[in-house]
Amino acid sequence: TGLGHVDIQYRHADDSPLSLLPGRPDEHVFVLYHDPDNPAAPTIKSTSSQFTLSGVKVSQAPGASMDEDKNPNMYVLQVTSIGADS
Repeated sequence: TGLGHVDIQYRHADDSPLSLLPGRPDEHVFVLYHDPDNPAAPTIKSTSSQFTLSGVKVSQAPGASMDEDKNPNMYVLQVTSIGADS
């Protein structure tokens, strides 16, 4: 078990879906859809054939602003390797 920090890129619903494709063979992309009407239940998809999402923990981000137009949540993704050597 390890904790990793990933690169985060923000995209908008009207952005090209091609921008979500991995840029390198060893890059694994997880897409988190944040619904402002239901911030505690994000939709998360993996574009990777090597990893799958096995859980998500949603909590308030330390020091996050409670502005109405901001999402104060932090999302911790639990990812599982699909490979035989996991």
